[in-house]
Amino acid sequence: VATGAILLAVFAFRLRVPEIKEERGLPVSLNFAALTSGAAYGFLEAGLVAVFPVLAVQEFHLPPEYCLIAVIVLAAATSVFWGRAAAQKGAKAIVTLLLFLLAFGPLTLWSLGRALSLSPAVLAYGSCAFFGILAGGMYPVGFTWLLEKLPQSQYGHASGSFARAYGLGSLVGPLATGLAAQFAGSLGMLATFSVAGACAL
Repeated sequence: VATGAILLAVFAFRLRVPEIKEERGLPVSLNFAALTSGAAYGFLEAGLVAVFPVLAVQEFHLPPEYCLIAVIVLAAATSVFWGRAAAQKGAKAIVTLLLFLLAFGPLTLWSLGRALSLSPAVLAYGSCAFFGILAGGMYPVGFTWLLEKLPQSQYGHASGSFARAYGLGSLVGPLATGLAAQFAGSLGMLATFSVAGACAL
């Protein structure tokens, strides 16, 4: 399977697709900050899916599928809210808010859990709910921000670039989060997400 994936990747990168130009013939530079939000989302999603099930069993003593279902359901439910907020306040402002929450929210949750002596189940489900709410906005609002002020001829180029940024984050996320969780458990996972949010911010 790995060999097949590598061969497909080699063939994909060998393809040469001419870059779409603007009507005036000048290449369009994409919004790097919006691409960074896609990478942060990939980091969060892939890191959570890869590492949390292990922590759920070993540290929280919970069935991981319920937490992951909570992430998916909350992401779908809150995407409408984040979309309306982006339409009213602007995509840049909402992405900035989401990255700010990602940077400071995870360790805040962990600190509150310790201070209030919350049970592991409450901390686990609370963290998953928090990440689900963030995930509901990071991808669609970040992509909306990327498309702002772009001509329609550049939408395909922007979509592919956003997917690559997401893919980069999803490659780095499980490795970084897994190493941190190996040495510091759930605190390591949450701290890694905070660092990723701070870097993206």
